[in-house]
This record gives sequence, C-alpha cells and structure tokens, in this order.
Amino acid sequence: MATAIAIIMVIMVMFVVIAIQETSSRLAWSFARDEGIIFSKYMQRIHPKLDVPIFALLFTWLLVFICGLIYLGSSTGKSVIMIYIHLHLRQQISEAN
Repeated sequence: MATAIAIIMVIMVMFVVIAIQETSSRLAWSFARDEGIIFSKYMQRIHPKLDVPIFALLFTWLLVFICGLIYLGSSTGKSVIMIYIHLHLRQQISEAN
C-alpha cells in the first residue's frame, strides 16, 4: 500500500514540475517580449513547429539547474542566494513606492 501511494505521489510531482516549468518559461518569454530580461532578443523567439518559446524554456531550465546545484552543493551558497533574493525584492519594493 505504501509503495502504491509513493508511486502516485511521484507521478503527481512529475505533472506539477512540468506545469511549473511551462508556466515559468511563459513568464520569462513575456518578460523577453517586453525586453525586460537579459537575452530578450533570443528568448522572445517562438519555435515555428512546436509553437513554444524554446529559448525561454532552456533558459528557465538552466537557471533552475544551476540554483539546484548551488543548493545541493553548500548551505553557504543557499544562504547567499536567499539573501540576494530578499535584498533584491526589498529594493524593488522600495523603488516602487
């Protein structure tokens, strides 16, 4: 019984990961379309046959992969990423006001 529940959970996680990857790549594509992100010239391209933003997908995957390696590599690296994100968000909020 426990094995069946674990298999169901793994399958659900796979679907969720695919949905999150698709959503974040579409968000990166929309930022690139408005020229609000680095390499926007390349990331705003849509693959003609697949009709998906392939470069935004690859960029998002690469970014998640690198952050995952840093997170697995050391707790100091994870702390640096979290502090940077926190400070960047604070700066954006203060500039908006």
